[in-house]
Amino acid sequence: MTYRTTDSATAILESLLGDEGAADPYPLYERARALGPVLPAGDGTLLVTG
Repeated sequence: MTYRTTDSATAILESLLGDEGAADPYPLYERARALGPVLPAGDGTLLVTG
């Protein structure tokens, strides 16, 4: 289960840094918040949503 969260956090971060995030980041923020307040990404980065 941890790997799934990690994969999701990594995908969200990659999307935020790409064209999708530049165009409209709010749906990505919503996806991240739905996963929890602190999400570990694969490279050791923590995505903090609240």
